[in-house]
Amino acid sequence: MKNLSRLLIFILCVPLIARLFIKPDTPGENRKKEPRDEELPFMVAIDEDKGSFRYEPERIVDYMMAAIVPWETLSEEIPEDGARQEYLKALAVLCRTNLIYEWYQKDCPQLLAMADCELYMKRLHADSPQLVEIRSAVEDTRGAVITDDKNAVIAAPFFTSSDWDIRMLSAGEGTGFSLNYGIIMARDGMSFAELLNVFFENIKIVIMYK
Repeated sequence: MKNLSRLLIFILCVPLIARLFIKPDTPGENRKKEPRDEELPFMVAIDEDKGSFRYEPERIVDYMMAAIVPWETLSEEIPEDGARQEYLKALAVLCRTNLIYEWYQKDCPQLLAMADCELYMKRLHADSPQLVEIRSAVEDTRGAVITDDKNAVIAAPFFTSSDWDIRMLSAGEGTGFSLNYGIIMARDGMSFAELLNVFFENIKIVIMYK
C-alpha cells in the first residue's frame, strides 16, 4: 500500500517537474531564425551535371568576384599591393551585398538556390594566383554588406565602362559601381569604403555575420 502511494505521488509530480524545464509553445510566436555572430545565415545550392553542391556564402562571394573582376585593366593600372586589395575588398562587399539581398528577397531560406538569383559566377582553379587575391579580400571583409540609412540591405548594381578615356575622366553613364573607373580611384589612394561611398549615396557598411 505504501509503495502504491509513493508511485501515485511520483506520477502526479512528473508533469510539474517537466514544466520547470520545458518552455511551452506560445501561440503566434515568431520563430523566424535570425543569424547570430559566428553563425553563417544560410547555405547556397549549385546544381551541375555532376551533382548538386552546397557552399557557404563566403565561398560564393569568391565565385562572384571571379566573374566580374576586370583583371586585364586591374593588372595594367595597379600592381599587387595595398591599393589593389582595397579595390578587391570593395568588390567583395558589393558581391556579398547582392547575394544577401537575393537571400532576403527569397524570404531568407536555409538553402538558397543560386540558379534563382541571376547573379554572375565563375570558378577559378584552386592554385590560381587570382583566387589567392580574391580570398584575401573576402576574408578581410567577411560578413560586410551595404545597407541604406534604415539598415536594409540594398541591391548593389555595377557596370563596366567600355571607353578608356571615359574611365579616366569620369565614372561613366552606368548605374552603380563602375568596375573600371573604380580601379583608377583605388590607384589614387581610396579605401574600399571610400570607393563604395562614391558610387552609392547614403549607405552604411555593416558586418552582418562573422
